[in-house]
Amino acid sequence: KTKAGTTVTVISDIPVDDLWARDTGCLFRVDGAGKHDAIGLNFNGWGKKQTYAKDALVAGKMAAKAGVPFSQASFVSEPGAIEQDGEGTLIATESSIINANRNSGKTKAQLETAMMAAYGASKVIWVKGIKGQDITDDHIDATSRFVRPGVVMVQVAPASDTSIWGADSRSQFAILSAATDAKG
Repeated sequence: KTKAGTTVTVISDIPVDDLWARDTGCLFRVDGAGKHDAIGLNFNGWGKKQTYAKDALVAGKMAAKAGVPFSQASFVSEPGAIEQDGEGTLIATESSIINANRNSGKTKAQLETAMMAAYGASKVIWVKGIKGQDITDDHIDATSRFVRPGVVMVQVAPASDTSIWGADSRSQFAILSAATDAKG
């Protein structure tokens, strides 16, 4: 038990290739009637950049451990590439999702529809991101996170940072500052 009195269960019998559960694990969902299920985003080693045969099975095995129904999304991604506010809005990096190493042949509109179905959302706000500079192709969660519905925190580099990462952070800030969420 933790100090707060909650029980922590350590799961040690799900084989992995990597230990990044944020990206290999499932998304747990609750519908309007209070029923729980889980969905996997078809993890493929961050665009087939590393071994992922065991990691590709983690989401389903997590759902089985939790005893909830499991399904696979109709696109390939990692949860770190998509942030949600829980009230219908997603933010995501194009570089991670609209990428031939994950979703070859799928259009932005097709991917938006699939993402909204997986997350139960009604709006996607895209930021460009950066392809090929890190294993994730620039996940949104590295720079921008929902603090609560309608409020996003962006880690912005100072103007003196002229790197592609600095420029990307300022671009995310500009896009998200001008955007509205699913509720307007």
